[in-house]
Amino acid sequence: MKRKIFCLIALLLFCLTITACENGNELKTVSFSEITSDGSENYAFRVDFVEDKRVDNKYYDLQIKADGNKKIMLGKEYEEKKEVVLTSDWQSLTTLMLNEPNTEIFTMGSEAESIVYVFTSEEKVIITLRAVVGGVEDNAQGTGKIITSPESCSDEFVIKTK
Repeated sequence: MKRKIFCLIALLLFCLTITACENGNELKTVSFSEITSDGSENYAFRVDFVEDKRVDNKYYDLQIKADGNKKIMLGKEYEEKKEVVLTSDWQSLTTLMLNEPNTEIFTMGSEAESIVYVFTSEEKVIITLRAVVGGVEDNAQGTGKIITSPESCSDEFVIKTK
């Protein structure tokens, strides 16, 4: 009886160790935080990048979606905002913020720096953000660039407007 209990405890500890090690290798090199000031009509979020040699030669893309088709005014801090239409599907924030079509410039992992985005909306909106990392290639149409073999490198982050 003691031997069965010992084997069961050993098996349980082994399973817990395997699970803990698997989660320890996840890429979590990007974090989001809301930095909206109380009473402000402008909503803001900050994107922070953590140095990690595993992403030094890869490229970041921030992705965004909303709870349906929503128009917002979005821009980087201290830059002019532009009207953007968000959908319920993931969209590349890099592509949405382009001033000229097909000129995507994704940020290389070793060069990534914190960014603050500011947005306004005339309607209630729930925005979800995430970050991915991967290689960069021309898209199938040859009209721009895309992230290839994207790997999640952040938790999903949600902002709700009032």
